[in-house]
Parts: sequence; structure tokens; C-alpha cells
Amino acid sequence: MVNLGGNVYSTINATTDFGCAVSGVCLLTFAATDVVGNINSTATLAITVDTDNPAVFAATTNDADNILKSTDSVVISVNATDTTTSVVNVTVNGTAMTQSGYIWSTASLPVSTWCAATGPCTLTFTAVDEVGHVNNTETLTFTVDDTVPAVFAQGYNESTVGMSKEITIFANVTDNIGIFNVSAQYASNTPVVMAANGDQYSVST
Repeated sequence: MVNLGGNVYSTINATTDFGCAVSGVCLLTFAATDVVGNINSTATLAITVDTDNPAVFAATTNDADNILKSTDSVVISVNATDTTTSVVNVTVNGTAMTQSGYIWSTASLPVSTWCAATGPCTLTFTAVDEVGHVNNTETLTFTVDDTVPAVFAQGYNESTVGMSKEITIFANVTDNIGIFNVSAQYASNTPVVMAANGDQYSVST
């Protein structure tokens, strides 16, 4: 060690110079020798060595099926931990996340914050620990769907019927993601849900 003046000695070294090459507590022992050879080696210093990247896992949204419109609001969450030090910052595609224990979450934001186009939307998480180690391997993919269903080949089994005569109406409906339901409605009356048979939906009333 180098004498800086008076009783102060110092050294600038990498932790590996002392044999501290793995994550954990590294205990250093100081040895001071005077001019006649007396030695004091009772002083120690414990330092924490961190050689590992943070662990990032279990990314999720607060949506049940992860199929969303670009105008929908969503909360993105992920777990981020570090075995030796602390995780100090997590972002998802550049958007800051807030910590609650090991879980980091965004505010409720529109899907268009990250993805506006219809199709798969893949987000990448970046976690940084106290010493600057980075993990950006965790991703989350959900689906953006702004495409309205296609409705075509509407028809009926009779063109003219009386008031009490039953009529069957049908329509072919398709969607790039899937159909939730199809209904038929006249003016402001209650919609009548149609039954599915493949891409064709029908109702008799």
C-alpha cells in the first residue's frame, strides 16, 4: 500500500487482485509492519463482490388472454432479483418501472406506448443492479388486434314472413384472432345472440 501522508495508506486494485473472484463477501486482512519487524494483522475489512447479472423472470400483463387493442390500457410487470446486491432500475422498451419488493411494474399505459400495429408485440426488459450489471434477456409477447371482424354472406331462409312466422337469419363472420360473439339487432331492440357453426352464425326467431 502507498503512504498518502501521515498515518494513511491506500491501494487501488481490482477485487481479483486480492483473490476475490466470485460473488459474495470477501474478507481482507491488513498487515502492518514497523521498522523493527513487529506485525499487526488484526484489522479486517469485508467487501461485497458482485459478479452476477440480475435475474429477470415471470413477465406478465394484467390482461387475461394478452390479446389487446392498441388503445387498451395495460400494466406490465416482471420479477427482478439479485443474489448479492440490489436491483436499482428496470425498464421495459425504455419505459420506467416502479418497484414493490421483487416485482417491478409500469403504470397503466396504452398498448400503443410500445406497439401500435396489429400483430405480435414483443417487449424487452432491462434490469440493472448496484454495480451496473445488466440483464436484458427477458421478453414478453402479446397480441395487438385493431382489425374489425369481416361480416359477409348475410341471408335468411324466407324473404317475406308474417308477424308470428319464425325466420332464420345467418351471416358468415371471420376474424384474424377469433370471434367472441355475433348478434342481430333491429333498431334499439335487444340484440339476439346468434349460434356458431364454423364461420357461419345463425338464429331462428
